[in-house]
Amino acid sequence: MLFPLIIHKSISLTFIANETQRKKLNVFIANKFQSMKVGNFKSVDNSITFKNSLFNGQGPNHIFSPIDGGTIRCTEDKIRLSFSTKRMAVITSLMSLGFGLLILAISQKLAFLLVIPFCFMWLYGMNIIIFLFRIHFFKKRLGKEIQGLTTQKQ
Repeated sequence: MLFPLIIHKSISLTFIANETQRKKLNVFIANKFQSMKVGNFKSVDNSITFKNSLFNGQGPNHIFSPIDGGTIRCTEDKIRLSFSTKRMAVITSLMSLGFGLLILAISQKLAFLLVIPFCFMWLYGMNIIIFLFRIHFFKKRLGKEIQGLTTQKQ
């Protein structure tokens, strides 16, 4: 897909997690997300879903600002993270449309409406690239913290 609306990441575990460990890992990650001002958690079976409100005080440079929700699922050997970027797609579409209409009003030529898809590709694409870089480092840091938790318990 050219523009992913849902981004999947996973953290490999170096141990086989039983049911209680999986629940503890889910709670640990949920607490980590709550400390980063991500909230509205709901526990469903072996996974936790979360919603990220638009005006929650995170600011534009926060790692989860382009995310509107997601899922944390812990399996025996991996932690799977899913992030939804549908809200960012809608916002950048509206921004691109507004920019295109502004250019149309200034130039009075319909050919300049071709700028709308390029504007969307730039705004949404660059935000996704920045998010992918940030989530990569966040995923590594979270994996190290989880590894530290498991080595402390043993």
